[in-house]
Amino acid sequence: RMCGVKLEWHLPELGELGRIVSIGAPLACAGVVFSLVYITIGRIASDLGEYYLAAMGLGQKFEAVAFTVCEGFRLGCATLVGQWLGAGQPRRARAAVAVSVTLCVAAMVPFAV
Repeated sequence: RMCGVKLEWHLPELGELGRIVSIGAPLACAGVVFSLVYITIGRIASDLGEYYLAAMGLGQKFEAVAFTVCEGFRLGCATLVGQWLGAGQPRRARAAVAVSVTLCVAAMVPFAV
């Protein structure tokens, strides 16, 4: 027992694992490609000189902040959309997406300048 809840172990259902992989695989592949691109660009920048590599690293830091902000909005939006769709209210789900996109764009403006 953990926190008053009895936990039971079961073998995972293969169909469910397939669904999980089909949902997560595209994002995982995008992350791998994203990393490989930066490795390649870093290699090119290092051949050009230390200042180029430092500039690229600084740019990556700014991009990481912007990316993290967008990821936060994405996760929050996905949660709200799932809740509203589960409640049978697609109009509110679309409104949640619109608000999330608006806030994300507003948060990204400083990084676009």
